Amino acid sequence: MTKTTGSILLVDDETKIRDALAPGARARRGTRSWRSAARARRSGCSTRGSFDVLLVDNLMPELTGLT
Repeated sequence: MTKTTGSILLVDDETKIRDALAPGARARRGTRSWRSAARARRSGCSTRGSFDVLLVDNLMPELTGLT
């Protein structure tokens, strides 16, 4: 059996949502979790390559998940 090592980007402004999703996502190597799209962008997430899965809240105060 092949071991899967896909990377995940998790961005949500609600702590309870991040806390609920993060344990499962962190089981994967390469997971990054942020509380805002602006922070994720400033961290360089968009320039460091691609992620296999994006879990992004669409309605956030600073930037939307689609931005």
